[in-house]
Amino acid sequence: MYASLAPMTQSLELLLPGGLWAYEMEKLAGTSLTRLLPRKCTLSKQAWLKLQRLVVSFANFIAHTWVSSSMVQTPSHDRTTRADSPMDENLDTLSRCSGKVGSSIVHRLEKLAAGLPDAWLRERADKALCAVQRMTNYPVVLNHGDLIPSNILVEEQTWEITGIVDWAEAEYLPFGTCLYGLEHLLGYVVPASQNTELTWVYFDDAEQLRGLFWTRLVAAVPDLKAQLQDVRMMRDLGVLLWHGIAWDDGAINRVVNEVDDVEELAKLRAFLGAA
Repeated sequence: MYASLAPMTQSLELLLPGGLWAYEMEKLAGTSLTRLLPRKCTLSKQAWLKLQRLVVSFANFIAHTWVSSSMVQTPSHDRTTRADSPMDENLDTLSRCSGKVGSSIVHRLEKLAAGLPDAWLRERADKALCAVQRMTNYPVVLNHGDLIPSNILVEEQTWEITGIVDWAEAEYLPFGTCLYGLEHLLGYVVPASQNTELTWVYFDDAEQLRGLFWTRLVAAVPDLKAQLQDVRMMRDLGVLLWHGIAWDDGAINRVVNEVDDVEELAKLRAFLGAA
Protein backbone atom coordinates (compact mmCIF):
# COMPACT_ATOMS: atom_id res chain seq x y z
CA MET A 1 0.00 0.00 0.00
CA TYR A 2 2.84 2.40 0.85
CA ALA A 3 5.55 0.79 -1.25
CA SER A 4 7.06 4.11 -2.31
CA LEU A 5 7.33 5.47 1.26
CA ALA A 6 7.79 2.46 3.55
CA PRO A 7 11.06 0.50 3.68
CA MET A 8 11.13 -2.89 1.96
CA THR A 9 12.05 -5.81 4.22
CA GLN A 10 13.06 -9.40 3.60
CA SER A 11 13.86 -12.33 5.80
CA LEU A 12 17.48 -13.45 6.02
CA GLU A 13 18.12 -17.18 5.99
CA LEU A 14 20.16 -17.22 9.20
CA LEU A 15 20.20 -19.84 11.93
CA LEU A 16 19.78 -17.91 15.17
CA PRO A 17 19.36 -19.20 18.73
CA GLY A 18 16.09 -19.03 20.62
CA GLY A 19 13.89 -19.09 17.55
CA LEU A 20 14.93 -15.58 16.54
CA TRP A 21 14.56 -14.34 12.97
CA ALA A 22 16.72 -11.79 11.17
CA TYR A 23 15.43 -9.32 8.60
CA GLU A 24 17.09 -6.92 6.21
CA MET A 25 15.45 -3.51 5.82
CA GLU A 26 15.93 -1.05 3.00
CA LYS A 27 17.49 2.28 3.92
CA LEU A 28 15.19 5.05 2.74
CA ALA A 29 16.43 8.29 1.25
CA GLY A 30 15.87 11.55 3.07
CA THR A 31 16.55 13.47 6.25
CA SER A 32 14.60 13.17 9.49
CA LEU A 33 12.15 16.05 9.64
CA THR A 34 13.00 16.60 13.30
CA ARG A 35 16.39 17.97 12.24
CA LEU A 36 14.86 20.56 9.89
CA LEU A 37 11.70 22.01 11.41
CA PRO A 38 11.99 25.64 12.60
CA ARG A 39 12.06 26.47 16.30
CA LYS A 40 10.70 30.00 16.12
CA CYS A 41 7.21 31.34 15.45
CA THR A 42 8.04 33.78 12.67
CA LEU A 43 9.01 31.93 9.52
CA SER A 44 11.48 33.05 6.89
CA LYS A 45 10.24 33.05 3.30
CA GLN A 46 12.32 29.96 2.60
CA ALA A 47 10.93 28.09 5.61
CA TRP A 48 7.39 29.10 4.65
CA LEU A 49 7.79 27.69 1.14
CA LYS A 50 9.30 24.47 2.46
CA LEU A 51 6.48 24.04 4.98
CA GLN A 52 3.94 24.54 2.21
CA ARG A 53 5.54 21.74 0.20
CA LEU A 54 5.71 19.57 3.31
CA VAL A 55 2.02 20.06 4.10
CA VAL A 56 0.97 19.31 0.51
CA SER A 57 3.15 16.20 0.53
CA PHE A 58 1.61 15.12 3.84
CA ALA A 59 -1.89 15.66 2.40
CA ASN A 60 -1.00 13.46 -0.58
CA PHE A 61 0.16 10.72 1.80
CA ILE A 62 -3.10 10.90 3.77
CA ALA A 63 -5.16 10.96 0.56
CA HIS A 64 -3.47 7.75 -0.54
CA THR A 65 -4.82 5.95 2.52
CA TRP A 66 -8.40 6.88 1.53
CA VAL A 67 -7.92 5.66 -2.03
CA SER A 68 -6.26 2.48 -0.79
CA SER A 69 -9.16 1.73 1.57
CA SER A 70 -11.25 0.63 -1.41
CA MET A 71 -8.58 -1.91 -2.41
CA VAL A 72 -7.94 -3.69 0.89
CA GLN A 73 -9.96 -5.71 3.36
CA THR A 74 -9.47 -4.93 7.00
CA PRO A 75 -8.57 -7.89 9.21
CA SER A 76 -11.00 -9.29 11.74
CA HIS A 77 -10.35 -11.75 14.55
CA ASP A 78 -13.97 -12.90 14.42
CA ARG A 79 -14.47 -13.33 10.68
CA THR A 80 -16.50 -16.45 9.85
CA THR A 81 -17.07 -15.88 6.11
CA ARG A 82 -14.78 -16.94 3.28
CA ALA A 83 -11.72 -14.73 2.80
CA ASP A 84 -12.82 -13.93 -0.76
CA SER A 85 -16.37 -12.95 0.23
CA PRO A 86 -17.41 -9.29 -0.06
CA MET A 87 -17.10 -7.27 3.13
CA ASP A 88 -20.35 -6.02 4.66
CA GLU A 89 -20.02 -2.27 4.17
CA ASN A 90 -22.79 -1.66 6.70
CA LEU A 91 -20.72 -2.93 9.60
CA ASP A 92 -20.16 -0.30 12.23
CA THR A 93 -16.72 1.24 12.05
CA LEU A 94 -15.43 -0.15 15.34
CA SER A 95 -16.11 -3.77 14.42
CA ARG A 96 -13.48 -3.45 11.69
CA CYS A 97 -10.77 -2.19 14.06
CA SER A 98 -9.17 -5.27 15.61
CA GLY A 99 -5.68 -4.13 16.62
CA LYS A 100 -4.35 -3.21 20.07
CA VAL A 101 -5.69 0.34 19.91
CA GLY A 102 -8.61 -0.24 17.56
CA SER A 103 -10.20 -3.02 19.60
CA SER A 104 -10.14 -0.83 22.72
CA ILE A 105 -11.22 2.56 21.35
CA VAL A 106 -14.45 2.69 23.36
CA HIS A 107 -12.72 1.63 26.57
CA ARG A 108 -9.96 4.20 26.08
CA LEU A 109 -12.38 7.01 25.33
CA GLU A 110 -14.46 6.12 28.37
CA LYS A 111 -11.31 6.35 30.51
CA LEU A 112 -10.45 9.70 28.95
CA ALA A 113 -13.97 11.06 29.40
CA ALA A 114 -13.80 10.16 33.08
CA GLY A 115 -10.16 10.83 33.89
CA LEU A 116 -8.75 13.76 31.91
CA PRO A 117 -7.74 16.61 34.22
CA ASP A 118 -10.25 19.27 33.18
CA ALA A 119 -13.89 19.44 32.13
CA TRP A 120 -13.20 20.73 28.61
CA LEU A 121 -10.93 17.80 27.79
CA ARG A 122 -13.37 15.30 29.29
CA GLU A 123 -16.18 16.81 27.20
CA ARG A 124 -14.11 16.46 24.01
CA ALA A 125 -13.42 12.82 24.82
CA ASP A 126 -17.11 12.15 25.46
CA LYS A 127 -18.03 13.83 22.17
CA ALA A 128 -15.57 11.64 20.28
CA LEU A 129 -16.91 8.55 22.04
CA CYS A 130 -20.49 9.31 21.01
CA ALA A 131 -19.44 10.03 17.43
CA VAL A 132 -17.40 6.88 16.90
CA GLN A 133 -20.11 4.65 18.38
CA ARG A 134 -22.63 6.02 15.87
CA MET A 135 -20.40 5.85 12.81
CA THR A 136 -21.10 3.37 10.01
CA ASN A 137 -19.93 3.04 6.40
CA TYR A 138 -16.75 4.91 7.21
CA PRO A 139 -13.38 3.80 5.81
CA VAL A 140 -11.05 1.88 8.10
CA VAL A 141 -7.49 2.12 6.79
CA LEU A 142 -3.94 1.19 7.73
CA ASN A 143 -2.71 3.95 10.06
CA HIS A 144 0.90 4.55 11.01
CA GLY A 145 1.29 4.10 14.75
CA ASP A 146 3.48 7.11 15.49
CA LEU A 147 3.24 9.73 12.75
CA ILE A 148 5.60 12.34 14.18
CA PRO A 149 8.50 14.29 12.63
CA SER A 150 11.20 11.86 13.81
CA ASN A 151 9.53 9.13 11.71
CA ILE A 152 9.10 11.29 8.60
CA LEU A 153 11.93 11.54 6.07
CA VAL A 154 12.03 14.44 3.62
CA GLU A 155 14.16 15.69 0.77
CA GLU A 156 16.33 18.25 2.52
CA GLN A 157 16.01 21.03 -0.05
CA THR A 158 12.28 20.77 -0.79
CA TRP A 159 10.85 19.08 2.33
CA GLU A 160 8.77 16.74 0.19
CA ILE A 161 8.22 13.46 2.02
CA THR A 162 10.48 10.65 0.81
CA GLY A 163 9.74 8.00 3.41
CA ILE A 164 7.93 7.02 6.61
CA VAL A 165 9.73 4.76 9.09
CA ASP A 166 8.86 2.82 12.26
CA TRP A 167 5.68 0.99 11.24
CA ALA A 168 5.82 -1.35 14.23
CA GLU A 169 2.57 -0.07 15.75
CA ALA A 170 0.65 0.36 12.48
CA GLU A 171 -2.91 -0.97 12.52
CA TYR A 172 -6.31 -0.56 10.92
CA LEU A 173 -8.17 2.44 12.36
CA PRO A 174 -10.78 4.92 11.09
CA PHE A 175 -9.50 7.17 8.32
CA GLY A 176 -8.09 10.37 9.78
CA THR A 177 -7.00 8.92 13.10
CA CYS A 178 -3.37 9.75 12.27
CA LEU A 179 -4.08 13.43 11.55
CA TYR A 180 -2.57 14.35 14.90
CA GLY A 181 0.57 14.14 12.76
CA LEU A 182 -0.39 17.32 10.91
CA GLU A 183 -0.23 19.38 14.10
CA HIS A 184 3.33 18.21 14.72
CA LEU A 185 4.31 19.88 11.44
CA LEU A 186 2.89 23.25 12.42
CA GLY A 187 4.67 24.13 15.66
CA TYR A 188 7.06 23.04 18.38
CA VAL A 189 7.50 22.56 22.11
CA VAL A 190 8.98 25.41 24.13
CA PRO A 191 10.60 23.81 27.20
CA ALA A 192 9.87 25.09 30.68
CA SER A 193 12.17 27.73 32.08
CA GLN A 194 12.63 29.28 35.49
CA ASN A 195 9.72 31.63 34.84
CA THR A 196 7.53 29.81 32.31
CA GLU A 197 5.81 26.46 31.94
CA LEU A 198 6.35 24.10 29.03
CA THR A 199 4.07 25.06 26.13
CA TRP A 200 3.26 24.07 22.58
CA VAL A 201 3.65 27.02 20.19
CA TYR A 202 2.29 27.20 16.65
CA PHE A 203 4.06 28.99 13.82
CA ASP A 204 2.52 32.37 13.00
CA ASP A 205 1.20 30.98 9.70
CA ALA A 206 0.00 27.64 11.06
CA GLU A 207 -3.66 28.36 10.32
CA GLN A 208 -2.89 29.01 6.64
CA LEU A 209 -0.83 25.83 6.44
CA ARG A 210 -3.62 23.82 8.05
CA GLY A 211 -6.07 25.28 5.54
CA LEU A 212 -3.70 24.34 2.72
CA PHE A 213 -3.67 20.75 4.00
CA TRP A 214 -7.46 20.45 3.94
CA THR A 215 -7.72 22.12 0.54
CA ARG A 216 -5.19 19.73 -0.96
CA LEU A 217 -6.76 16.69 0.71
CA VAL A 218 -10.21 17.45 -0.69
CA ALA A 219 -8.73 18.21 -4.12
CA ALA A 220 -7.02 14.81 -4.10
CA VAL A 221 -10.11 12.98 -2.80
CA PRO A 222 -13.28 14.87 -3.83
CA ASP A 223 -15.49 12.28 -2.08
CA LEU A 224 -14.14 13.55 1.23
CA LYS A 225 -15.99 16.83 0.91
CA ALA A 226 -19.26 15.24 2.02
CA GLN A 227 -17.59 13.60 5.05
CA LEU A 228 -15.29 16.33 6.31
CA GLN A 229 -17.13 16.57 9.62
CA ASP A 230 -16.53 12.87 10.24
CA VAL A 231 -12.89 13.13 9.19
CA ARG A 232 -12.31 16.03 11.58
CA MET A 233 -13.91 14.04 14.38
CA MET A 234 -11.61 11.10 13.66
CA ARG A 235 -8.73 13.55 13.74
CA ASP A 236 -9.83 14.51 17.26
CA LEU A 237 -10.07 10.81 18.10
CA GLY A 238 -6.44 10.37 17.10
CA VAL A 239 -5.32 13.39 19.12
CA LEU A 240 -7.10 12.03 22.19
CA LEU A 241 -5.74 8.50 21.83
CA TRP A 242 -2.15 9.52 21.09
CA HIS A 243 -1.80 12.40 23.53
CA GLY A 244 -4.44 11.63 26.16
CA ILE A 245 -3.13 8.16 26.93
CA ALA A 246 0.41 7.92 28.36
CA TRP A 247 2.91 5.76 26.49
CA ASP A 248 4.59 4.28 29.60
CA ASP A 249 7.06 2.10 27.65
CA GLY A 250 4.30 0.69 25.47
CA ALA A 251 1.68 0.01 28.14
CA ILE A 252 -0.59 2.79 26.75
CA ASN A 253 -3.32 2.30 29.35
CA ARG A 254 -3.04 5.31 31.67
CA VAL A 255 -4.80 8.67 31.26
CA VAL A 256 -2.33 11.56 31.27
CA ASN A 257 -2.17 13.84 34.30
CA GLU A 258 -0.79 17.27 35.21
CA VAL A 259 2.16 15.90 37.20
CA ASP A 260 3.68 13.19 35.01
CA ASP A 261 2.64 14.22 31.50
CA VAL A 262 3.13 17.97 31.12
CA GLU A 263 4.26 17.82 27.50
CA GLU A 264 1.49 15.47 26.36
CA LEU A 265 -1.15 17.65 28.01
CA ALA A 266 0.29 20.77 26.38
CA LYS A 267 -0.01 19.08 22.98
CA LEU A 268 -3.45 17.67 23.76
CA ARG A 269 -4.87 21.07 24.66
CA ALA A 270 -3.20 22.84 21.75
CA PHE A 271 -4.17 20.25 19.13
CA LEU A 272 -7.80 20.00 20.26
CA GLY A 273 -7.98 23.79 20.39
CA ALA A 274 -6.79 24.13 16.79
CA ALA A 275 -9.30 24.61 13.99
